[in-house]
Amino acid sequence: MYSISVCIATYNGESYLSQQIDSILSQSIFLHSYEGLEVLISDDNSSDLTVDLIKAYISRYPFISLFSNPARLGPQKNFSKVLSKASGDLIVLCDQDDVWKPNKLEQMLLCYKTNNQGPWLFIHDADIIDSSNSLISASYFGCRTPFRKSIFANFVTNRYLGCTMTVNKQLLRLCLPIPPFAPQHDIWIGINASLFSFVYFQDSLLSSYRSHSTNASPASQFKSGSLSLIVFRRLSFLLCIVAAVLKRLLLFFRDLNVRQTSS
Repeated sequence: MYSISVCIATYNGESYLSQQIDSILSQSIFLHSYEGLEVLISDDNSSDLTVDLIKAYISRYPFISLFSNPARLGPQKNFSKVLSKASGDLIVLCDQDDVWKPNKLEQMLLCYKTNNQGPWLFIHDADIIDSSNSLISASYFGCRTPFRKSIFANFVTNRYLGCTMTVNKQLLRLCLPIPPFAPQHDIWIGINASLFSFVYFQDSLLSSYRSHSTNASPASQFKSGSLSLIVFRRLSFLLCIVAAVLKRLLLFFRDLNVRQTSS
């Protein structure tokens, strides 16, 4: 059994967080025990009852951990922080307001068992629900933009939706820390995945992505905003490509030096 780290970044999430956590605890692979699971939550100085809600879960489930920020970091830095705490073989990115289907982790593990060499990313489709759990669309990628791995396709429109992504620790090593100039954490991870890892897309609907007025990280980052903002995001994307390549080279030579020293 592979160990799994579920990483959640929260901020004023009391309205939906219980549904998300309950859907994690109800995964089919945990029918008999939660062995190998850690749920890591980094709270970004919430002003509602989010922290109290999390502590209530921790009292019942000791594999849930809370990290509280004394001051707001923002979604990107908060995600970078919680991802840095992960110790699992597989790291699942998780939003505070979505709902997982019961077989999400089961399907992810089936994929990993057959494709687990080197850096690896799993991404799946999701239906879209509103604040009342009513269905908006039967398929995120079907109604918006079909998933494509290539750098060019994602330069035009980001296809890497963080809450549908799982990485292994080899890919996570390439992605941390997330640079401050990255447009979004999922875009940065997607760039690294496109360049350096095996990417497996499954068109199964393995979660419900919640679309509402207070989403912390909109999925259409590159399609909205003024012209100047769109240009700035494209430039940030190009800078991320350069940074990712340089970091990959740095890690390669560092690992090479370690091997030579040890031999």
